[in-house]
Formats: sequence, structure tokens, C-alpha cells
Amino acid sequence: MIVVYGLEAWGWRLTLGAYAGKVGFLHLFAIRMAGETVNVTTPAAYMGGEPLKAYWLKRYGVPMVEGISHYGQDHDDARAGAIYFMGLLNNTVPC
Repeated sequence: MIVVYGLEAWGWRLTLGAYAGKVGFLHLFAIRMAGETVNVTTPAAYMGGEPLKAYWLKRYGVPMVEGISHYGQDHDDARAGAIYFMGLLNNTVPC
């Protein structure tokens, strides 16, 4: 699971664009892990950890709106990749 969160943190870093240089990978990884911990341990699920991740990014100079929107973009990219992969498995998407 650590490897998966590391890859997700790396993908999130790619979506941060100009703000990526303000947050080190290990800090981004820690923010990601802490937010996911809140997500899985509270009844609020994704309504708890996601805003918290954006709040923690704010400490590194990333505006809260940017943190939330880039995190959303990261999730959209992951969903698009999963849909494409499922299409490949079902032979409905050309290689």
C-alpha cells in the first residue's frame, strides 16, 4: 500500500504544476497519507480528509482552492486511466 500511496503522491505532484516546487515529495506523501487516514477512520469518508489535505498544502504556499482543484484533477486522471484500462481488458479500446 505504501508504494501505491507513493505513486499517488507523485501523480498529485505532477498535477500541482507551478506549486509542485513548493512542496517536497516527502511532505506531499505525508499529507496524502494523513488525509487518507482521516478518510478511512472517520464516518465522513472523503468529506473529511480531502479538505484537510488542501489545508495542509496551504502551509507550503498552495492556495486552498488550488489544492482542492489539483487534487480533483488527480482523481479525474486516475479514473480516466482506470476506465481506459478496463476498456483494454474488455477489448473495446484500440491499443
